[in-house]
Amino acid sequence: MKTTNSIPKPPSTVHDLIEAVRTHIVNRTNRTRKQASKLMSALKSVANHLCSCLGKSPDQASTSEIANVGAKFGAYLKGHGLSPKRILELTYNRNTLLRYAKELGCSSSLFVLQDEWEPIHRAMKRHRHTTGYQIVRFAIQRQIRPSNFSNTHLETFVADKKKSGNT
Repeated sequence: MKTTNSIPKPPSTVHDLIEAVRTHIVNRTNRTRKQASKLMSALKSVANHLCSCLGKSPDQASTSEIANVGAKFGAYLKGHGLSPKRILELTYNRNTLLRYAKELGCSSSLFVLQDEWEPIHRAMKRHRHTTGYQIVRFAIQRQIRPSNFSNTHLETFVADKKKSGNT
């Protein structure tokens, strides 16, 4: 007998992922209907942006493609003239969508990379607004393994921050 939380196979397309996440969220008892609706709206919005970034429809874009879009997504968002607050919100929602994808059994090189960074990320989590935490997120976005992270990467991080007006 299947339970409502079991999914026979991982979702392969963005459309399948959104439907699987919707089922997962509806079956959770710790969210109100309004909270679930708001979360789904945010996840569908970021999924549409991810698909637009890839130039594909949700039925065509695979979950591994949206997981591996990396820094291209940030450039896409900046290119559309979105406010920094909206870009941050969409980036956060992308990470939430990818956490659901991983939880639902999807695999990607990004997920392996996140697992490698997890001990460092967990240690930095209490300090989310610090530069150290931002450096970890930078490395994950650019798919740099912890063992390969170098001073050159750090200099690139600093240059990117200066270019965006942060010091």
